[in-house]
Amino acid sequence: MENSHSEPLLELDVNEFLMVRKYAWLPERATLAPFLGAMTPLYSGAAFQILSPIFFNPLMEREWMPETPSDEASKLMSYPTMAMFGCWIFGALAWTFAADRFGRRPATLLCGWASIGISTLSIVAWDYKSFFVLRALLGFAVGGQGATAYVWTIEWAARQDPSLLTFVGNVLFSLANALVVGVAFLGNQLDIGWRAQQLILSAVQALPFCCAFFVKETPSFLQQAGRHSEAEATLRGELSPHAAKELADCTLRAPPVERDLGSGDSDDAVPLRLLTQPTTLFRMLIVAISWFTVNLTFYGLDFSVGGCKAEDGCDAYLNGLLTAVADLPGYAISFVAADIPCIGRRFTLVFSFALCGVCLLLMVVVRATADVQDDASVLSALSFVGKCGAASAFSIVYIYPTELFPTRIRSSALGVANIGGRIAAVLSPLAANVAPFTLELALGSLAMVSAVLTLALPETLVPRGNPLTMQEGTFRARSADVMPSE
Repeated sequence: MENSHSEPLLELDVNEFLMVRKYAWLPERATLAPFLGAMTPLYSGAAFQILSPIFFNPLMEREWMPETPSDEASKLMSYPTMAMFGCWIFGALAWTFAADRFGRRPATLLCGWASIGISTLSIVAWDYKSFFVLRALLGFAVGGQGATAYVWTIEWAARQDPSLLTFVGNVLFSLANALVVGVAFLGNQLDIGWRAQQLILSAVQALPFCCAFFVKETPSFLQQAGRHSEAEATLRGELSPHAAKELADCTLRAPPVERDLGSGDSDDAVPLRLLTQPTTLFRMLIVAISWFTVNLTFYGLDFSVGGCKAEDGCDAYLNGLLTAVADLPGYAISFVAADIPCIGRRFTLVFSFALCGVCLLLMVVVRATADVQDDASVLSALSFVGKCGAASAFSIVYIYPTELFPTRIRSSALGVANIGGRIAAVLSPLAANVAPFTLELALGSLAMVSAVLTLALPETLVPRGNPLTMQEGTFRARSADVMPSE
């Protein structure tokens, strides 16, 4: 520091501050805090709120509709989940816009505790109608929790961390899915009822989320909100002693003016630029279609387990567990491939959609040309590989919006993308009542169309040595419609 008065301080951006660490392969404490306190319970733990009806609905049918025919009762019980996903659309927009306006931290804390509280409150539902209302309210609350928690975490991450964090978060989502299966199985064996099972899942989700109160607002948001000094103080306070020593002669660079967003606009008008910039709108449309496809495929295959009947010799618990396990290789594919420079995010997503689509369409061919009973093992193998492709695409579609758009509209972009995903999620519970041939043909065709459309998106994998963050580098390079090259 002796030369600090004679030599100018070295200016670094937020990402460069976060890059200074002792072990580059391991996320810094500042990154792990929001990951463990927010992203794990809200992004990964969302499996408790989304997938629990697969196993709880039959118990509710017996409690509330004992005289109703099985097929009709099953159809009625799919409506609360559809209502949840329908309200999710509005919740996703409201919470993510709030996160861009008021901060990642308050938006995530509010919607997170609201969703956990409402899902817990559902245990007092006294009939089908009350459960329907609570499920719809849950959709609005839970709509933004995954997106806001994800952005909160990613903005605390260095350039090499997003793929790792998304991979681990999705693995934990699959493990949460498996935990839902385990709780439902044990609950059935011990005959403890769906209310006790729901209380267990809510407690498991709430405990780690208590740690989120100790996580600070992201420096990126603080900078864009005009709180530059607070952003630098937050960065220095959260870095390790080793990083603090390395950064002793550095200062935080002021953020560049986002001229293409309209620097003269008010803060309230900035998110609306998503709908007025032609290039941004085009990319947002493709991302929304990708989200629609991946959600309909991913959750459609999950909810199809609900059509598994014991009288047909089908074990719903075993099928649910296998469906969760099938996700893990897909997450691994995206984790490894997405960070390879010659492949990147775009071609990983294209390959994932194509793999899923080809497998599902091959299942259609098998069903049309062979004996289903004799080729059951072939269909199971194709379904497993197709789910791997869907899981791989599921990982990348979360990363893409955070890298295509700058800090001021990043959370809103994820919320708009969520619209496509939630429309698909509204339809996904019906998968249990759709003929396998029709389901596979529709999902396979959608996956192939999305693979082709994804080719129109730019690559967002910035070289490690590039001084710009991935997000800002992508957006400011859009005039050339290509990423900076090595």
